[in-house]
Amino acid sequence: MAVYRDVWLPPSEGFVLEPTTHFCRYRAVPVGLELAGRPHPLVEADRVRLLGRPADAAALCRLRTRGFPTGRPRALLGPDIRLVHAHFGPDALLGQHIAADLDVPLAVTLHGYDITTQDRDFLRNRIGRNYLALRHRLKRRVPLLLPVSDFLRAEMLRKGWPSGRTVTHHLGVDTSYWTPEKASNARRDVLFVGRLVAVKGAAAAVAAFMRLRDEHPEARLHVVGEGPERAALEQASVASGGRVLMHGSLPRERIRELMRTCAVVLAPSEHSRGRREALSLVALEAAASGLPVVAYASGGLPEVVKHGVTGLLAAEGDWAGLVDHLRSVLTDAERATELGDQARERCVASFSMATQARLLEDLFDDLISSDNP
Repeated sequence: MAVYRDVWLPPSEGFVLEPTTHFCRYRAVPVGLELAGRPHPLVEADRVRLLGRPADAAALCRLRTRGFPTGRPRALLGPDIRLVHAHFGPDALLGQHIAADLDVPLAVTLHGYDITTQDRDFLRNRIGRNYLALRHRLKRRVPLLLPVSDFLRAEMLRKGWPSGRTVTHHLGVDTSYWTPEKASNARRDVLFVGRLVAVKGAAAAVAAFMRLRDEHPEARLHVVGEGPERAALEQASVASGGRVLMHGSLPRERIRELMRTCAVVLAPSEHSRGRREALSLVALEAAASGLPVVAYASGGLPEVVKHGVTGLLAAEGDWAGLVDHLRSVLTDAERATELGDQARERCVASFSMATQARLLEDLFDDLISSDNP
């Protein structure tokens, strides 16, 4: 099978490649236009089949509209590809052309922004406008559409995507990598991981922590991520007297280390310009690490965090409720441990990478069978 992404593969997109390492019946062939400047650590550059980078945005739009010269994908990939799996709606426009040239079915995973971004925001640039103009092709022709959460599937149906070909497939996490480390009940640090943009809620996380800093003078907030909100958050870090630590982007080894030494992950993602969190891999990684998550009940987060069982959820925008839940976890170490243990148990049972990879292979089997009755 061919796994398609325009740029192969940004460091933050391990969720594209990692499931393929757990496949039993399919061998993934990475396909793209170009390599990322700093690819994900799992990418073996010499295995990636590259179709060539367009000269500019206009050339990319023409390619998405017209497709590749006939036979080019087949010449690059050979006759053994049985299906194409594209990630993200815009990239699937080229995935369609590749699948058509190979005469194989196409599956597309939708990750969130490709569905929840408002059309007026896509209209801001040429590539976004091109996606809007061609999106109807995906709605009409793709035989298997895979939103990463029930929330995202509901959004797709509300926006006119076909219900019969739209099947939720949750992302998974490697529960053998993200593991708990039994620590002292005295640990009190709080962790936020995510892009520093409005939809991720970093500002709400910092404000909630600052509200409780006098009640928990031993606690610190670790903020991991980069983005346009960083300058404002740096000011809050200075005002905190060193209690809010800005780490920038970190490799996953360091994030795992932080998860093993913190008491709770704070994930107050919320609505921003139509966008919401589709699922939250960070919440899944926290669960696998045996940590409770305190979050807003926004987007797909309630599919990961079961309120009162694996973490605590406040109504979206209920900042006071978020603060109360964070206080509860920091004050009651025994309850925090219970929530974290139950989060780990549920994650292993329902969201492990191996389990989700098997389910994905089953969906691919059905797709190929239906394409070759």
